[in-house]
Amino acid sequence: MKIIPVLLLLLVLLPPARGEESPLADSSQATEQNLKKIDELMQLGIPGLALRLIEKRQPQLSEQNIQQWAAYEYKRLALLAHLKNWQKIIQRVSQQMQQMQQQGILFADSQWYKTQAIKARIQAGDNQQALSELQQLLWNPDDFTDGDNIAIWRQLVIRVYMNMDQLADAQRAMRRYRQDYGDLVAGDVVAWKRLQAQLLLRTHRATEAVELFSHATAPRDRALLLLAKMQAGLLSDWAVEQQLDKWLENTHLEAAEKQFYQYALLIALASQKKLPAQIKLLEQLLTEPSIAQLKQFYYPARNMLSADYLWQLYEQLGMQLANENKLLQGDDQGWFLMASNQLEKNPLQARALFAILLFKGNSMVHRLQASAQFMKLLEKQPHGLALINQLFMHSHKISSPQFIPVNVRYRLVDFALSRADLKMAAELMAGLQQPPDGEDAYAWNLRRARVFILGGDYQKGADLLMQLLDKQAEISEPQADQLMQVIFDLQNIQQHPLALKLFSRLQDFELSDKLWREIPFWQAESYQALGDHEQAAYLYLQSARPINGEYDPWFHTASFRAAESLAEAGLIQDARRQYLRLLRITRNSARKAVIGQRLQQLRLKEHH
Repeated sequence: MKIIPVLLLLLVLLPPARGEESPLADSSQATEQNLKKIDELMQLGIPGLALRLIEKRQPQLSEQNIQQWAAYEYKRLALLAHLKNWQKIIQRVSQQMQQMQQQGILFADSQWYKTQAIKARIQAGDNQQALSELQQLLWNPDDFTDGDNIAIWRQLVIRVYMNMDQLADAQRAMRRYRQDYGDLVAGDVVAWKRLQAQLLLRTHRATEAVELFSHATAPRDRALLLLAKMQAGLLSDWAVEQQLDKWLENTHLEAAEKQFYQYALLIALASQKKLPAQIKLLEQLLTEPSIAQLKQFYYPARNMLSADYLWQLYEQLGMQLANENKLLQGDDQGWFLMASNQLEKNPLQARALFAILLFKGNSMVHRLQASAQFMKLLEKQPHGLALINQLFMHSHKISSPQFIPVNVRYRLVDFALSRADLKMAAELMAGLQQPPDGEDAYAWNLRRARVFILGGDYQKGADLLMQLLDKQAEISEPQADQLMQVIFDLQNIQQHPLALKLFSRLQDFELSDKLWREIPFWQAESYQALGDHEQAAYLYLQSARPINGEYDPWFHTASFRAAESLAEAGLIQDARRQYLRLLRITRNSARKAVIGQRLQQLRLKEHH
């Protein structure tokens, strides 16, 4: 694999110099070289950088450069599909097709182009809209529509019907397709066979699916073949389980390939009603990011590979254990005692019992205790917090974060923050006024405020900080430092009026000399950003106060910034005096050189 020098990449990504025309405007050779670089970046596993290169080098769509535009566009859609960014594909195709129509551009591959957007809709789960667009294309073909495109659209119609569980419609569409095309297939032949096999399985024609996939070699196809043999009665569910266990011992399997076998194993275990084994396998699968590929390939997998199905398995196992031990519904204490007794020797059984109790317990105390124990048990699992997130945030059993037990919500806030999902963190924090056990209330409310601010609810975050200050009789230096870190967030997102109010309120407290000179500096930063250079200069000068008569780095920085603000305010003489004062005090040669440059700039300003 060829390694691309960093310097070359930088040169590639740099825009043309001003006045210099992009080589794409007239050089097909430049296009070819850039397309090779894009392929190399893909081979290196850097799709984001490859996409950035396309965005910088692809010419604007026009009739004159349609071929060069298209060469980049094929790469762009392939990259977006690789990144699973389906919405961007849909938006991109819509925008560019609209531009073609406005400019009267004829694009030879326009049918292929529209098809990519439809495929993206299907991947994104928007099956109804995909069906509507396919029907429009099929019912209203234009002069450029060829037979291969029509065949591909009809295949996609079958897939959409299957995704929508309209199996009778899918069967009719499949039958008509075969009447019209026989064994001739447009597009991906293997994908077409897989689609047929899936429809045969879902319509209980497993024997035909076995014949279709008798020579399967890819893991997803071998998994489908085993399921077909099990459904057709050619292999017992136990034999299927044994075969899958053997295949799963292959350490060279990639995660995505492995999951096709694991899904087939889950079905075999379900057929045998092996509840504990199903739970263990599903707990593992739900935390694997690559199961999205499995769900896209085989639509019914969405039902089993879900938090709702795992809750269902917990309940089945829990009720089975309760019946065996003569436990009665409503006997919260008995359920809790039995579950607690299983904590060490059989944690899976304990999870099942606690799962029922946290939803169906009569006492709120027992529900909270059950949720705490359930959560602790899951956290001992690999990726336990991710599994807790799946169960409580992606299940129809829980309609809103407000219905999640409070102790679980606190842990989910941690999970959301670890994933930088500020929207989710804000939703979970809503209404959580008190801090979690063992956490300082001041630190917790600072955290809440930061989540609201970074999540876009600036006023709510600022109000929370103001309420926090209003409750404080005094504030320590560490607490003030923590608070200022959140105020800096407001400054970073240009919410300067809110930041200034909070800095002003902080000054009402008795503060150390260090903070007394720091706060005016940060206030000056906000005024500078707001364009009030006079007030910024005044505050920088307030901040430029020596402590114990020492001209430390803070003094020099604040004084220098004051001079800059004075210059920006047009107060040239005041700025010069400030720079000259600094020049007399400083001993640092590099700093003297910078001040000298600023004085030269002031002289130039005066002459203009």
